[in-house]
Amino acid sequence: MKTTCSSILRIARIAILPAILAGSGCSSDSSASRRASEVSAPSVEKLPALTSAQQLRVDRAVAMAKAIEANPDAGDEILKQHGMTEEGFEDLLFDIAGDPAMSQAYLEQLGA
Repeated sequence: MKTTCSSILRIARIAILPAILAGSGCSSDSSASRRASEVSAPSVEKLPALTSAQQLRVDRAVAMAKAIEANPDAGDEILKQHGMTEEGFEDLLFDIAGDPAMSQAYLEQLGA
C-alpha cells in the first residue's frame, strides 16, 4: 500500500487531537454566554515526568512527523528509515495520544 504524505500528516494530527482537546479545558457547558469575569482559567495539572522509554517514543514520533512535514513526497522513505510502517506510525501516535504526559511532550516538541 502506497503511503501518501497527506495521510501520514493527517494521522499525526488526528491521533493527537484528543490530547489537545483535553488540555484545552473544553467542556460541554455553555460558558460562552457568561461574562469573561465569571469564567475562570482552566487549571493546569502537573504531569509526571516521562520515563526514558516514553521520551524515546515521543522523540521518534516527533522526528518522523517533522521530517514528513518538511518533505511530504518522501513519507514512505522516512518511515522506512525509522523502521516504521504507516500502521506502526499510527499505533505510535495513538499510544502517545492516550498518555497525557507523552501528548504534552509531543506537542511541545512540535511547537504546537
